[in-house]
Amino acid sequence: MLQEEDLSPAARALFGGASGPIAVLPLTVAGVWSGLLVFAGCWSMQPFTADDAEMLRVAAQALSAVLEHMSARHQLRDVLGGARCRLWHARVTREASGACFWDLRESDEAASRRFLPLPVEEGQAFHSALWQAIPADDRQAMDDVCFRALSREDPGYRQVYRCRIPDGRLHWIREDVSLQPVGGGCYLLVGVCADITEHRLQEEALSASESRFRSLVETCPAAVGLVSLDGTMLLANQAAVLTNGASRMEEMQGDNILSYLTPEDRERGAAALARISELETFHGEFTCVRRDGARFPADVSARLVRDGDGAPSAITIVLRDLSAQKAAEEERARSLERDLQLRRLESLMGLAGGVAHDFNNLLTGVLGHAELAMTRVGPGSPAEESLRHVLAAAHRAADLSRQMLAYSGHASSEMGPLDLSGLLLDSSDLLRASARTADLRLQVPAGPNPWTQGTATRSLRCSST
Repeated sequence: MLQEEDLSPAARALFGGASGPIAVLPLTVAGVWSGLLVFAGCWSMQPFTADDAEMLRVAAQALSAVLEHMSARHQLRDVLGGARCRLWHARVTREASGACFWDLRESDEAASRRFLPLPVEEGQAFHSALWQAIPADDRQAMDDVCFRALSREDPGYRQVYRCRIPDGRLHWIREDVSLQPVGGGCYLLVGVCADITEHRLQEEALSASESRFRSLVETCPAAVGLVSLDGTMLLANQAAVLTNGASRMEEMQGDNILSYLTPEDRERGAAALARISELETFHGEFTCVRRDGARFPADVSARLVRDGDGAPSAITIVLRDLSAQKAAEEERARSLERDLQLRRLESLMGLAGGVAHDFNNLLTGVLGHAELAMTRVGPGSPAEESLRHVLAAAHRAADLSRQMLAYSGHASSEMGPLDLSGLLLDSSDLLRASARTADLRLQVPAGPNPWTQGTATRSLRCSST
């Protein structure tokens, strides 16, 4: 504190030529010098005592605190003016009946009106317009939250509510309230409101995206799983659970992915797992083992997952059971082999038909000339017996030719009575020659058999297949 003797005559003249003692105290706001507090002892000609100096010092500190508080209020208004938030304070009186009476005021009415574009009538407070814009169910929830906080005398509470602005859109408001009991059923509340609509919409969009992705993974027919870098199973979809033979996903958590491979493939799987951080992706075919020990072929794809910092964090595994595909490929191969055999057989039947047709033409000439020679030799002629053998052999050759034509499908297809037993017996030699690698056994009932209508060509072809 400066005393009178520390002031120059010019400084004394500045204070009106005071003749008494003068005390000058510095004023600071937030630790920054802001001015001087001057006390002129015009009421007494006595110098300031130590008690007077202490009293003045306390007065200066109190005045500095008042100025600092006023400065803080101005700074708060500047902040509220540029921020999208609302600050309010209230005095709440709670009666014995449980009813609460509010005396709520805005810290900055203009800032609150910029916070939300609500229609505020002349003479109406912003908080009244805001309360009318809040849906009824949200108002009830807000009352319940505040009542519980007052009953427990909590230091504060947080709540989220909706507010409908004039264009019909809903805004989400988050309100943080501090609560201080002051006795007599009275409480001081200070609330800060922030508009979290954009953040809420982003959360809802993210939640919807996660829900769609989860649905996509769960409905995917392929087995999809997430494993750690060492191969420990973390998550799996329903297809993976069914493929593994488990009843629920929790049974697979903690398993190592290599345990799902056969012992012969585990070394190759471990090598791929060790290099996934370098390769980023992997694709291969493995033989996997279900929980019941059954083996099945599988197509396995893996991709490295990185965290927000770009560091490897996990591996996604997509597995497709190839059992049905392999079975279909084997069946297709067998079908192709059957088709090839059938084409070969058809080719041989065509060749046999051509040979039988040419042979039949030759036999026609042999039979004609043999019969003509029989008419020219007399009875008892040495050539007669030889000609009869020639005719018999030619007739048997003609029967064989007809059988070959019927077997190859080149014979006449006219319907007529057929002796099936006789037809099979007559064709047995030809059937055995066609089926050399098979054990052909014919079981023909003894005695006469009923005749049926049909063609020898179709009957022989059916018996050959």
